[in-house]
Amino acid sequence: MDLPLLTRSADQIIVGDVLSVTAVWDRDHRNIYSTVEIGVRETWKGAAPATGKIVIRHLGGSVGEIEMAVLGEVSFAAGERSVLFLRDAHTVGMAQGKRRLRWEGSSKRWLVAAPDHRGARVLPEPQAAPADEALGAEESLDALRAKVRALLQK
Repeated sequence: MDLPLLTRSADQIIVGDVLSVTAVWDRDHRNIYSTVEIGVRETWKGAAPATGKIVIRHLGGSVGEIEMAVLGEVSFAAGERSVLFLRDAHTVGMAQGKRRLRWEGSSKRWLVAAPDHRGARVLPEPQAAPADEALGAEESLDALRAKVRALLQK
C-alpha cells in the first residue's frame, strides 16, 4: 500500500511507544493473539485518546515455547517507537500500517524505516508508486509528517 492509500484507509494515525506486548491463547487453544499497549506521543489523524494510550490486538505471538507467526502480520517489541496507521484498533494493511522509527544521533532526529514488505506479495497497482516509496527509502519523521498532513488536506 502506498502512503496515500494508507492515509485514506486509516481512521487514526499516531506516533507511539510500545509499552507492553502480551500474547495469549484463544479459548479453544488454536490461535495466539497479541495485545499491544501503546503510549501515544502524537496524533496525526483521528481523536487523541483521553488516557494517552491505545490498545491494539493482532493474530500471532509467543506463549511459552510456542510461537505463532502470521505471514505479513505486524509485530511489536516493548520500547520501540513507530508511526501507526490504524483502523478499528488494527494496523492498516497488516505490517504495512507500521513504520518503525529510530533515533539518528548524529543528525539529532527521528528517522522512519522503509515500509516492511517482508512476506508481502506486491501486485501491480493501477498507477506506479512514487520513486521514494518504490525503493523503500528511509526518511525523516518530519518529512513523513509533512507528507501525511498534505494528504489529509486534500
